[in-house]
Amino acid sequence: MSNEQNRRSGRSTRQADELIQELFAKETIIFQDHAGKEYNMATKMLANKIVSRIKLEHPHVKMWIIRSGDVYAISIKHFEATADNDADVEAHLYLNEAIGIYNLTKK
Repeated sequence: MSNEQNRRSGRSTRQADELIQELFAKETIIFQDHAGKEYNMATKMLANKIVSRIKLEHPHVKMWIIRSGDVYAISIKHFEATADNDADVEAHLYLNEAIGIYNLTKK
């Protein structure tokens, strides 16, 4: 299948729809493109599509996103400030730990 045919298949839109539904069901999603390094740009575009759609369709939802290599983590979970960290730091600590666990289970 050529790149032009890939662009028109709607696959990334379906993937984004599925991941957004999973995000609202679980509050956190972690994903990567398993097709190989040449597809890192596709994974980045998918992450951007998800973030853009949430900002457009659910502007009231606060979200956090981080990337580690070719793995993305997005969360809409509510994080509270602690004595040591504000809510943003707590979110990033949580997502970094989630990516670490994800990477361990994929080996």
